[in-house]
Amino acid sequence: MLKAADGPALGPQTPAIMMVEFSDLECPHCKAAQPIAEKLAAEFPQVRYVFQQFPLPASMHPWAMKAAQYSDCVAHLNPSLFWKYIDSIFENQASIAAATAEDKLKELAAAVGLDPVKISTCTALPQTEARIQKSMQLGQSLDVNQTPTLFINGRRVLGIADIPYDQLKNLVQFEIDHAGK
Repeated sequence: MLKAADGPALGPQTPAIMMVEFSDLECPHCKAAQPIAEKLAAEFPQVRYVFQQFPLPASMHPWAMKAAQYSDCVAHLNPSLFWKYIDSIFENQASIAAATAEDKLKELAAAVGLDPVKISTCTALPQTEARIQKSMQLGQSLDVNQTPTLFINGRRVLGIADIPYDQLKNLVQFEIDHAGK
């Protein structure tokens, strides 16, 4: 099932193992988890780390879907800036509100070197909505019901920001050592 994960990724096309994260850009737990997941990906070059959009309902996170649309468009229009863009959203999470989300997301896009008008136009396209829905449906098919949810070679790991980093490294190393066995 996780082979269907097709979000923005770091790492080799044919990895030893895959690490797939379902994330919500308005989620404070996701903000805490992001640098940890990126560090794991950097420390294990044989791992492919895939970011899947999983914005929680607007009743919980009112601007998460808008952020998912903007970051999805960044991933498609300028993939090399995706990670920098989502990091800037996480960094500025506290200053983004539902009423000003669109302006703030455009401002952050411009700050990382993107054309905010082009990105904004992309957010209204049906294909953008379709990609986010596909990502959310993949998460739902895997019983993802909270963010972040990380899968390390298919193994569900919840609350990665609360797990000692050495334990996470050991889990990744274990999966690499046992891949294909």
